[in-house]
Amino acid sequence: MEKLKQTKPARIGIYTMGLKHYWDQFPGLRERVVEYAEFIADKVREINGTRVFFYGLVDCAKRGVEAGEYFNTHNVDLIFAHAGTYIDSASILPVHQICKAAVVILNLQPTAKINYARTTTGEWLAHCGACPVPEISNAFNRSGIDCHIINGLLGLNYTPEISLTDENTASRPEAVRAFKQIEEWVLAASVKSGLANARFGFLGNTYNGMLDMYSDFTMFQGQTGAHLEVLEMCDLNRMLETVTDQEVEAKKEEIAEFFIISEDSPSDPLAKKPTPEQLEWTAKVAAAQEKLVKEYDLDALTYYYHGTRGGYYEKIQGGFIVGHSLLTAKGIPCAGEGDLKTCLAMKICDIVNRGGSFCEIVVTDYEDGTNTIGS
Repeated sequence: MEKLKQTKPARIGIYTMGLKHYWDQFPGLRERVVEYAEFIADKVREINGTRVFFYGLVDCAKRGVEAGEYFNTHNVDLIFAHAGTYIDSASILPVHQICKAAVVILNLQPTAKINYARTTTGEWLAHCGACPVPEISNAFNRSGIDCHIINGLLGLNYTPEISLTDENTASRPEAVRAFKQIEEWVLAASVKSGLANARFGFLGNTYNGMLDMYSDFTMFQGQTGAHLEVLEMCDLNRMLETVTDQEVEAKKEEIAEFFIISEDSPSDPLAKKPTPEQLEWTAKVAAAQEKLVKEYDLDALTYYYHGTRGGYYEKIQGGFIVGHSLLTAKGIPCAGEGDLKTCLAMKICDIVNRGGSFCEIVVTDYEDGTNTIGS
C-alpha cells in the first residue's frame, strides 16, 4: 500500500580530509582523495532516501570552521568524516566543535595491498587514511566529543588511472562489512530524524491494570523529539459524522482487496465470518480513522478506549481493528491498549523499512520447537 505520509529522510554530512601542504608536492592527490569521498557520498545517497550534504575537502583549520558552519546550516543528523590522508587534528577539531551532530570517522583504505615495488610517496599517501585517525580520536576524546570509527576497504568497483595498484575491492568482505556498518549508522540517523519530526496520536487511555504501559508524555517527547497529540473519542466521532456513503464503499473495496475474509471457524464458535452490517460499520469507522490521521497530521497512533457497556463510543472502538491495520500498512503504525512504547518501536521499524506491525506471544510448541505468535 502507498504510504499516507512520507517520513522526513536523514540529513547526512560528509567531508574528506588531507593536509594542504601535500597538494603542490603531489599532483593529483587532492583530486584523488576527493574522488574517494564522492564515491562514499554516492553510496550513502542510495540508503533509505537519505539527503547527503557533501562539503568536500577540509585541509586546514579555516576550512574546518567553514565545514562546521556548513553542516550546521544544513542541520545534519550525522557526519561521516572520511580519512582521506594525513591531516593535523587541529584542522578537524573545529568541524565538530561547531557542529554537534554525531560523528563517524571512515578509515576506508582504497586497496587491499599497495604495490610495494612501484609505490611513490604520493601513492602511499593516498592509502594512509588510517594515519590521522588516532590523533583525531585523541583530540576528540580530550575535547569531550564522542566519535566512532569504521575500518575496512573503500569498495571501489574500478581502479583510478592515477593508481599504481589494484583498487577494485567492491566484493572484498572488508568493504562489504564497512558499508553494512555505514548503512546501519544512516538508518539510525533516519530514526533520529524521523522521530524528531513525527507526530504521535494518543487516543483514549492505557488499558486498565497493564502496569507496563507507558504514559510519561514529557519523557517520551524529551527522549525522542516526537510531538504527542492527546486525542479524545469525540475527535474521532467528529470525523465519523463526516463520512459519506461513497467513502464507506471505497473503504469496503480497500478492505476486500487487502484482507482475506474467512468463513466461520470450524473450531472456534467466536470466530465467525463478518456480517454485511459489521463490514459496513467497520468500513465507516476505518474511513473516520484515516480522516483523523489526516486532520491531525499523525505519523503514528496509540489507542485504547473501554467505554460504558452498550455505549456509542464502545461501539466505535469495537470497529477499530480493521482501520488501524490498514493505517499500519500505509505507514501509520497503530498500537492498541494505549501502548505508546510499542507504537514507538513500530514507527522505528517503519522508518527503516523493516515492517511496522506487532504481534504477541501466544503459545510454544515444545515438540516442534516453534512459537505461535499472533496479534
